[in-house]
Amino acid sequence: MCASGSHIAFDLTTKCCPYIPTIPNYLTGKILREEIEVFEAYLVRADVRPQGVFPHNDFIVNYNSDSPVFGQNTKWRCPYFLENDGGKCGIWPFRNSVCATWFCKYLRGHISRTFWTGLNGLLTAIEKSLSNWCVRRLEAGSAEFREAFPPEIQELPFGLRLRQHTFSMQSSPQTVWGKWLGKEREFFYECDSLVTTLSWTQIQDICGPAVEALKGKALDAYHAMHSENFPDVLRIAEFQNEEKNVEEFFVWTDTPFDPVSILKTDLRLLHRLNGLKMEEVLRHIPKELLLRLLDAGVII
Repeated sequence: MCASGSHIAFDLTTKCCPYIPTIPNYLTGKILREEIEVFEAYLVRADVRPQGVFPHNDFIVNYNSDSPVFGQNTKWRCPYFLENDGGKCGIWPFRNSVCATWFCKYLRGHISRTFWTGLNGLLTAIEKSLSNWCVRRLEAGSAEFREAFPPEIQELPFGLRLRQHTFSMQSSPQTVWGKWLGKEREFFYECDSLVTTLSWTQIQDICGPAVEALKGKALDAYHAMHSENFPDVLRIAEFQNEEKNVEEFFVWTDTPFDPVSILKTDLRLLHRLNGLKMEEVLRHIPKELLLRLLDAGVII
């Protein structure tokens, strides 16, 4: 994405890191044990809560992941970005689910992206669940505060979401931290110790039955990623396009970072074949191109 001639160029001084991740409390404990300088430096600006280390408020207000300047706006650059080391992640072994599952390009385009998005949904829910579980186990904050953040994965009712927002924005440090006020670093160490020993069965018990649906979605996407079966009938999905040159278009569905290049003549032919059986379509359009369009989500 930083190469010259890229469809959409990223700035070398920010790459794909114009985003500040939320670090759950147990990963925060691991990072603090390592005494990582860039993490320690950001703590003075970050929104630090028992659940973990959150981005500072100005970033939350201004950030837009769908902005056309993503990959270019250095003001959004992650504070853990190591520019002097060629643009590496300063907390790489302890990065959260978003950073571990997001890519600008995928081996199988839309199909791979569906898998990684599903895996991110599963891991993000688990991170949040385990963070809240640590808060309860270690009795951080007031009882009312802890009750507002249940560990089970669930669709929260409006009233509970409002209480969480109130605690996050307006509560006193004593209400939020309780007996751990002034001992925040020790609290995060304890979170790390608690979660490190958990088995998958224990994690399932903490997260509740909803974790199985998220796991199933990720597994279904994983199996689809390893299949190259074409649909019986050609159907064209809604897609976006941009002219590459006088002979070709870039086409994509859900991300402009990873488009497929197709001749304009082939695209017109593809539309004329829409609705025909795939065995007929394969007589007119090369299988390799159809597979790339399938991977990109252009044909379904």
